[in-house]
Amino acid sequence: MDVLGNREIQEILLRAADADRLHHALLFHGPEGVGKRRMALRLAMYRTCPQRLDGAGDCGGGCPSCSRMARQYEARDRQHHPDLYYLEPEGKDPGVIKIGERHNPDWGTIRWLNHQAHLCPQEAVGNTFIIDRPELIQREARHSLLKTLEEPPPACLIILVTSQPNELMSTIRSRCQSVRFRRFSREELEEVLRDRFDVSPVEARLLSGISRGSLGRALDLDLETWREQRALALEMAQTAARPGWGARQSLMEMAAAISGSVKQWELVGRGIPELLGSLLRDLILVQSGSPQELLSNPDLGDELRELAGQLVPVDPGRAYQLAAEVKKGLERNLNRRLVCEMMLINLTGIFGTDLQSA
Repeated sequence: MDVLGNREIQEILLRAADADRLHHALLFHGPEGVGKRRMALRLAMYRTCPQRLDGAGDCGGGCPSCSRMARQYEARDRQHHPDLYYLEPEGKDPGVIKIGERHNPDWGTIRWLNHQAHLCPQEAVGNTFIIDRPELIQREARHSLLKTLEEPPPACLIILVTSQPNELMSTIRSRCQSVRFRRFSREELEEVLRDRFDVSPVEARLLSGISRGSLGRALDLDLETWREQRALALEMAQTAARPGWGARQSLMEMAAAISGSVKQWELVGRGIPELLGSLLRDLILVQSGSPQELLSNPDLGDELRELAGQLVPVDPGRAYQLAAEVKKGLERNLNRRLVCEMMLINLTGIFGTDLQSA
């Protein structure tokens, strides 16, 4: 079983397992889509692999024990291997990890984990618990988990996997050994997409530029839909670059079009703020004379250069502030249309084409 990217982390963890020096609790954190969960499974397999423990070397995930762990990771709905446990939020998106009943806790709850952690492993050298998105553990359950982290049972390994480590209780973080995963470089991601997933060189280059170093994001992206959304975001930027009331009216109509219904927002609107941010970043790079290969949208080089030439120098600070305000507004569930209107009107200010200069 391969873990793509963060090769140095994998080597360190597997060496620690060989020496039986793994910390009892590990905090895997970093951006989404960079291999944290896959590394957690790989480590669970490796530390308990009968073939390795018998001196026959690493099976690479192919022995019966490791294969059952892999099936359990993929299914998530049943116990294929008796010594591997996977907890993740349940319920409405984003869901929660519950504390569970005191005397008969349900499967997948924290009290269930605490009970299972104190049982002897049935096949492996120890139990492994992988907790996905522990920041979503219910408040009353966090202290229950903390007790197990403070007094870990023998041969028990708990791996917390998150992209939001600062949302965890500081006392939980302090009981875990921090393992930070980094993003793929553009070159690494382009090579992986091309050589391991048979993506064409042209699309691999584009995906490596727009996925922000996340293999998971690159593989999940529907390029056809994404191109349609980006074309709309580019049209918005080009409209915002024109002074006058006519351009302002067009922007208001665009804001209404992407936010008027829940369906339209989910299909089109939700991705527009991020795409506009990507185009703004590229405009800043173009105006600073950066080479085209550094752009997030290298295939739009001609359009971006033409647009950049029409604008005053784009202030990175104002662009970042706008992105933060839009994100905050959407997270607070403010009126989508008002947020979009604010985003596009403020864009004219960044471009120097607001009403004062119309």
